[in-house]
Amino acid sequence: MDIETLDKQIIILDSNFAVYNSTSNIYDYYIDIQTPIKDVMYIKLINTNVILNNSYITNDNTVNNDNIFVYMNNYNRILANTISITSNVSLHNYFDNVIINKSKYLQTQLMYNEWGANHVDLTPSNIDYMFNNKYDNDMSTSVYKLNPIEPNLRRFNIRICSSDGSVLDNTYISRVITKICVYYNNRKFTMR
Repeated sequence: MDIETLDKQIIILDSNFAVYNSTSNIYDYYIDIQTPIKDVMYIKLINTNVILNNSYITNDNTVNNDNIFVYMNNYNRILANTISITSNVSLHNYFDNVIINKSKYLQTQLMYNEWGANHVDLTPSNIDYMFNNKYDNDMSTSVYKLNPIEPNLRRFNIRICSSDGSVLDNTYISRVITKICVYYNNRKFTMR
């Protein structure tokens, strides 16, 4: 079935409106959708925004171009090597990743310096920084085909992991927002 003939629903998954599996400071949570979606065939990733606390960006130990991985419902769109603290290399499956590029922080810092202290809301100590992946209309890389078809999609289980594969906490991250488009078959076929 052609993806263009399917019905679609855009869903925004926001960690601020999630139910956390253990404590609210660990990014291991789920989001239930109010009306289950039947016969889901594809999920298109539109973007993922990771909003980092100021302390993570200004920490000199932060690795530039470090990955933050998003795990969602066993949707294995990305296969990534991760290296643990003990230097063990392992493969993990994730749905998306966001690369932390400190030069974006530096651009924001320069913008603040240029505008001056009159803009109190832009003081570096009060700013959290957002990094994202935005996917254009490239269907080959942004669409995940579910095999088998998801008969009744009700919940998204999400974990936010560091480049060593461990689940991150709110020491560094203040919010994660993922926008997806779910393609499903809502048509009834009749036999004549």
